[in-house]
Amino acid sequence: MGLAQMIVAWVQAPCNIPGTSECASNARQLLIRWINAAFRLMWLESRSDLSTDEIGEDMLLSGLLTEQEWDHIVALPSRCTHIYQWINNVLHGLYLKGYLSSYLLGRMNTQVDGMRGANVWGLPSLPFPYTMIITHMVKAHLLLLSFSYGA
Repeated sequence: MGLAQMIVAWVQAPCNIPGTSECASNARQLLIRWINAAFRLMWLESRSDLSTDEIGEDMLLSGLLTEQEWDHIVALPSRCTHIYQWINNVLHGLYLKGYLSSYLLGRMNTQVDGMRGANVWGLPSLPFPYTMIITHMVKAHLLLLSFSYGA
């Protein structure tokens, strides 16, 4: 909710430039739609009773993603993460065009990072084979230490 409030309050048209208020409005609507899409997608993906096709149908019928956007992320392992990256890309573009200050961009990126962190909470950030090898190496080392020191 914090990021949505920031977008509505802080994404503003640069002063005295014709046509920028409509661009700011379109950007706000796009960003809010993607925030809602990421949240809904995260919830849908947590349900084990839904297939990828059913999730896609829900996202398209709700209007939260376009068919082109869904087609872009459907085969990816972490779809929400890509939506968060889209949000960051748009925010950076708004900053470059004068719709946001660097301070506000930083605050908003912190919010997006928090949302991204919620998406991957509980998931391993390292590949499974790597974590298993390290786990077995640590256990073997502890076992060898206990034999070595007679515990």
